Amino acid sequence: MYSRAMLTPFELAYRYVVPALKRRLVEILSREYGMNQVDIARVLGISQSAVSRYLSMERGALMDVRGMGDVDEKLRRLARSIASGDASRYQVLAGLMGVALYMLRERYLCEYHTEIDDIDPKSCRICLSMFTSLVENS
Repeated sequence: MYSRAMLTPFELAYRYVVPALKRRLVEILSREYGMNQVDIARVLGISQSAVSRYLSMERGALMDVRGMGDVDEKLRRLARSIASGDASRYQVLAGLMGVALYMLRERYLCEYHTEIDDIDPKSCRICLSMFTSLVENS
């Protein structure tokens, strides 16, 4: 018998991955492109206070994606597109979701998921099987 419900990949992404990706994106836009908090908030569809909390590490700090080179590069490309004015809010959201799906497919979250739930990352292939075709087609 199971003792409690296990987080789905979508719940894991929503609770941990997306905030970490937004935090890193906010950091890049602010520090490397000099965008102010109001402009960042507008393009990301969040409040200025949320931007402030991302920058002060009060939000999205449970996972650090800076050391994940390929993930960071995807966020840097998205930031360039935002800073140049080439990305709508919908494209930004799609970009963030694409990076989250990529991280699930590439098994970046297995370690985090193991800490939260009692899973065996060696036998779990849920994300790999679910998200491979989605990421390849984006």
